[in-house]
Amino acid sequence: MNGIKRWWWLTAASTGMLAGAIALFASPCQASNSDAANAKSFPSHPVHLIVGFAAGGATDLQARMLAEGLTKLWGESVIVENVGGASGSVAAGRVAKDPADGYTLLVDTAGALTIRPQLEKVPYDTLNDFIPITAIATNDAVIVVASDFPANNFQEFLKVTKANPGKYTYGTSGMGSITMLGMEAFKRRAGFDIRHIPYKGDSQVLLDVMGDHIPIGFVAIPSVASQLSSGKVRALATLGQKRLKLFPKLPTVGEFGYTDQICSSWIGILAPAHTPDAIVQKLNHDIRQVANDPKFIAKLEQGGSRAFNSSVAEFTQFVKQDMKAKGDIIKAINLKLE
Repeated sequence: MNGIKRWWWLTAASTGMLAGAIALFASPCQASNSDAANAKSFPSHPVHLIVGFAAGGATDLQARMLAEGLTKLWGESVIVENVGGASGSVAAGRVAKDPADGYTLLVDTAGALTIRPQLEKVPYDTLNDFIPITAIATNDAVIVVASDFPANNFQEFLKVTKANPGKYTYGTSGMGSITMLGMEAFKRRAGFDIRHIPYKGDSQVLLDVMGDHIPIGFVAIPSVASQLSSGKVRALATLGQKRLKLFPKLPTVGEFGYTDQICSSWIGILAPAHTPDAIVQKLNHDIRQVANDPKFIAKLEQGGSRAFNSSVAEFTQFVKQDMKAKGDIIKAINLKLE
């Protein structure tokens, strides 16, 4: 209603018409007051978090951490529903059509929201069908190698791959995944050539790396944190902005001069478009209250993630910028899904 001007020509012919016109003219204020009242009492029944991936992965685990915190804060149940498929796109398509009342929220990643829409037809428009509320975490990508790979550190990795263009293969969670885009951009920047093999998830990549069936894996840190801690797999470097508290000895590629190469996925919370702003702002406030709790941050860091949240306006701008950045990479590598 904001910014829309309504002009009413009134006559004294009917007091009923006059009363009706006054009621219509007042409706924007009444709606605003109603939204504010609803936000004040929100939530009054269970809220559903629709997660775009199966149970057990980083997105699911962090959504459950958030659900636990919000349940305690609100005194209302927050239910996590796993709706996997198409890298999170199935869940996004569902939430885009759900009621815009704040009671159904999407928990998803760049894969579904800023990558897939630029590669294939999806049943939603990220920038028009959702209101970005806030992110809750980021997950850096890491280069891991098989036990028999002839490199003990990142510098040796560059030397070996540059000396043998096209000889080695690397696995990611799938075609069009953020890790696939990240490695394709990085290998062009660093001047080495390794061939991509798409898998259906990081766990399958890790199994083949640990079994020496594939020499290189490029996966999200939370997916490999336990294996790294136990020494079951070797990591050479992350494509994060800085070293992780969980693995302080693991360098970033930026330390070797590639400061422009960042590959870090984000997990965001979004509401259907047209959700009242008062409810959106309350969601942002309350989600950030949970996400900024020291215990929540400690759990994220214990799993290899980083805390990351912002205002609605900041996250909205972030999603737009991420859409452009991913589009630039897709064009640069001429990626097309078969």
